[in-house]
Amino acid sequence: MKLLLTTLITFALLVNTEINERINNAEEATANATVSYFETGANANFEVGEPLYLDVDKDGISDFLFHTVSYHEEGSVRTKYMVKGLNNNEVLAASGHAAITEDGETVSSEPAFNNVSWSDTHAEILEGVVDANGQSYNGTWSGDRSQYIGFKLVKEGKEYYGFAEVSIDPVNEKASVPGYAINRAAGQNIQI
Repeated sequence: MKLLLTTLITFALLVNTEINERINNAEEATANATVSYFETGANANFEVGEPLYLDVDKDGISDFLFHTVSYHEEGSVRTKYMVKGLNNNEVLAASGHAAITEDGETVSSEPAFNNVSWSDTHAEILEGVVDANGQSYNGTWSGDRSQYIGFKLVKEGKEYYGFAEVSIDPVNEKASVPGYAINRAAGQNIQI
């Protein structure tokens, strides 16, 4: 009798484990099914005088602005690569700088770090400075790997999370957004 009871309990545990695994796999597949990835193509550049307006939900209304400005200040030339949310949309930022996210990080309603928050103001990605001492760069973008800017699209009172890949070649003053992704399920996180 004890052997039969032990066998039944073991069988029930195995079945329960398999059911939980299937549920977890189904939830993961459902989450992945709501994420859309887009490649922007060769024309997704943002340079001085040539801004890039990104329409992430393909409704004909620009959601984000990527742009580059260059100006003279106290004997130096400054070039700033920037991003801004349009129409109540926001980007992750820290003290006026775009908060760069990495592979494996998650974009959600609650930023992972205390100094990062959602912002609809211009956020600086990178600043290049050319002066008598040479050329230097300031900002959160390092350029030695793929880096991303987390964004929040606000539509009809709902929030959708996503990210845009950023590529900058400051030496040649070229910048682009090779692609982006968005979770089409309102309020759901997206992993980079």
